[in-house]
Amino acid sequence: MTLWGIGRQWGGLLNGAAILLFLGAMVYVVRRASNKPGLSPLAADNGPVKEISMSTNPSQTLYPDWKALVTFVSDGPKPYHLIKTGQFTALIAGLGPGQKIPPHPEAPAIYHFLEGTGWMIVDDQRFPVKPGATVVVPQGASRGMEAETRLAFIAAKAS
Repeated sequence: MTLWGIGRQWGGLLNGAAILLFLGAMVYVVRRASNKPGLSPLAADNGPVKEISMSTNPSQTLYPDWKALVTFVSDGPKPYHLIKTGQFTALIAGLGPGQKIPPHPEAPAIYHFLEGTGWMIVDDQRFPVKPGATVVVPQGASRGMEAETRLAFIAAKAS
């Protein structure tokens, strides 16, 4: 089945799931920030974005330019963790042309592609990806990636 077929079959749930997962993470960050005295992350006069510690890695509420976070290097992806807790990880990463992430099983995840073209491999099925494509991978399924051009993506997964 093609990626298009999966999207049609699930009636747009792929994009909906990615959006809900992303919004869930953002609500968590905003709630954590609003529980701190004197910090209202939604106030217009708050000044610069403040970092909120959620684990050993600090997280921001707003990332105004995702392109500034992606690193393309010859020795493979260097993910930038947007948020990392004991239960949830969201990251942004990039692959250079011809680079690959070998197939490997892992926790359930959603991948949303921001730039470039390539392939997502899920349990030996190859799906073409380009900006705007979203791939949902269930628990334990093998997943990998191959970049034809520079390929930037956001991944969100259970930790």
